[in-house]
Amino acid sequence: MADDLTKRDLTLSEFEEMRGERWSLSFKVRLGLRATKLYEALYGKRPAKPRAPTGWRNRCCKYPPAIIEQAYRGLAEPVAGVHEQAA
Repeated sequence: MADDLTKRDLTLSEFEEMRGERWSLSFKVRLGLRATKLYEALYGKRPAKPRAPTGWRNRCCKYPPAIIEQAYRGLAEPVAGVHEQAA
């Protein structure tokens, strides 16, 4: 199943579930903004925003897994560095 997820575009929630983590809403917002900027820089357009599988009216962006991973690393590494310095 995980191999199948890495071959198609994912929502942030699907990526979160794949990693087995729970993120705060503020982290998801920052991750989405960063992933959108990376996507626009790479493809020159905004990511696709199809309907979410949970409801007919909700729309959510889908990104290639590599873009979400890069955005995640960019957000998670500085946080890890702050925790290490405080300890």
